[in-house]
Amino acid sequence: MSTGRIDLRILLYSCLVIIFVEIITRFAIVHAAMPDLLVIGAARIIETSLLIVIVSHWGEGLSSVGLDSNLFFEKLYRGFIWSAAFACIGGLSLFAIHSLSQYPLINFRISLPENSIDIILFFLVGGLIAPITEELLFRGILYGFFRQWGILLAVGGSTFIFSLVHYLTGNLQPTQVIGGLVFALAYEKEKHLIVPIVIHVLGNLAIFTYALLV
Repeated sequence: MSTGRIDLRILLYSCLVIIFVEIITRFAIVHAAMPDLLVIGAARIIETSLLIVIVSHWGEGLSSVGLDSNLFFEKLYRGFIWSAAFACIGGLSLFAIHSLSQYPLINFRISLPENSIDIILFFLVGGLIAPITEELLFRGILYGFFRQWGILLAVGGSTFIFSLVHYLTGNLQPTQVIGGLVFALAYEKEKHLIVPIVIHVLGNLAIFTYALLV
């Protein structure tokens, strides 16, 4: 992965856009007569679109955030391979912890909406739309900015900020910290953002499905 692809200007523009949209989103949730998840989903789509405009207009294009279209399907397949490996390692770890009379699955318990429409929106927004936005921001832009100072700072810095944002919003769980590390390492190894996007999407959907079944 080349260094210095995301400069300070791109990072600042991206952060300002996210902050602005989040402020508008909070206002809309309070005052708009529509489901909160619908507002949040629309906000994530707007954020993703604006981030793409920023890196395309002021940066070096989508390839600077690991979105090379020529390798899309190859890396999509690699994303499924990474997801399967991650699931196997996670499953073995949970089995080992459970054998010690612990209860690791409590870390996967989340509160789902009560009605079916909101559950569908929850899966759509939290399982598909939000991971794309988060990977574009935390791996594509933040990781790309930190990467000019080495792999350790890029992995540690992007994972720390990823975890901090979830902590500040009251959603931090151990699985998200581990996930942040895996997403960053997958991005470093595969050089394409679609790989951590696939891992993130499938991981969220798996956790949501578990919560729904339980």
